[in-house]
Amino acid sequence: MWLVLGALAALMLANYLTGAILPAFRPSNSDFSELYATSWLWRQGQNPYDPALATAARQKVVGESGEIYLVNVPTGLVAAAPFTLLPWGWANFIFLMLGVSGAVATIAALLRLQGRAAWGIETASLIVFFLAFSPLRIAFQWENVVLLVLPFSVLTIVLAEYKRDWLAGLLLGLAICFKPQIGIWIAIYYVLRGRFRIVGTSIAVGVVIATLFFLHPIPCHDLLSSYRANLQHWFAPGGLYGFTEGSVSFNLLRTQGIFYRLTRSVSAASGMAYLLFLITAGTWGLLVRRSGARMPSSLAVVTLIASSFLTFYHSIPDVALLTIALCDAFPASLENWTKIQRWICLLLFGMMLPQRSIFVFLTRHLSPFVLRSWWWDLFFIRYMVWLLLALSMALILRMWEVQTETSDSDLRHSEEMA
Repeated sequence: MWLVLGALAALMLANYLTGAILPAFRPSNSDFSELYATSWLWRQGQNPYDPALATAARQKVVGESGEIYLVNVPTGLVAAAPFTLLPWGWANFIFLMLGVSGAVATIAALLRLQGRAAWGIETASLIVFFLAFSPLRIAFQWENVVLLVLPFSVLTIVLAEYKRDWLAGLLLGLAICFKPQIGIWIAIYYVLRGRFRIVGTSIAVGVVIATLFFLHPIPCHDLLSSYRANLQHWFAPGGLYGFTEGSVSFNLLRTQGIFYRLTRSVSAASGMAYLLFLITAGTWGLLVRRSGARMPSSLAVVTLIASSFLTFYHSIPDVALLTIALCDAFPASLENWTKIQRWICLLLFGMMLPQRSIFVFLTRHLSPFVLRSWWWDLFFIRYMVWLLLALSMALILRMWEVQTETSDSDLRHSEEMA
């Protein structure tokens, strides 16, 4: 077993090395090259949300001419600005090395949250599972900023557990600045827990970084109009990341795509997706309030993040955040491994598969009749959405299971005291 795990780990490390690290000095159309070019453009005092200016900037400082329709928040551009002080190749290499360091820190943090003190086959299995997780590998290949947000988020939870609130707030603030669609849910959890020092520090970090963005006198009207136009380009009906005809179904992780396929109504699909989120978020909030500190923070945080995938936009690399669920689903001792925990691991394993390669293979060998059928588009092309929906429900059930266990334990303790 050790030999198999070692071979798998070596294979994954080779994939990261050849797919991301070694090509670091080449021109690229990666997510980070987009952030690098537009952050450099902002430093020059120009509108980073203007597609023509942003595209020209990438051509100049990176060497690639792919069009840019930026939708990153302004705080992300400011936070990425230190990279633009270096030439593209070195900036990209350092970013990827920070991603590697972040992956190591994330693994160490996950093990710390689990309380693993000894090196055993379970620990090695968790590490290999993490390294083989497909969205994480895609994050390296796309050079997505989630490589920084993932360790920031996990370390925030660890530091909060050890009452290091100021440092936890700093990392949470940086996570929100880079990806608010992830960091905001962690902040909401700590608001419910009454950890206002963490949230206050993160807000202060965000305010400082947001203020820096406006040091350059770029007209706000130009920024807003360009930003709205870029949002329309990507997310309007027919846009690449919308959920109607013309969108890329494979990359769509929101349930709006499923509901639209069933209703053929944009408003109905959006309404049903938001209602689904409100139900799951409301159930989550009730369980958090009832359990308090007895609910593991990692489980509560990842459950709310997973629920947000059902309605709000996330890219495929963002799914790497869901590895936080391994803290609870893959316990240090498998003797008390519950059925729900096993289902969570199974669903995460489904996300670990190289889905793009599988679909490319299938599209080459299946008949056009199958590929054009309604059920192929609804169930197979959107299978990641179904996995995310099932995972969200499984995590809610796991929270209910933990809450029930703690309530029963408290009841038995009260009876013993009486």
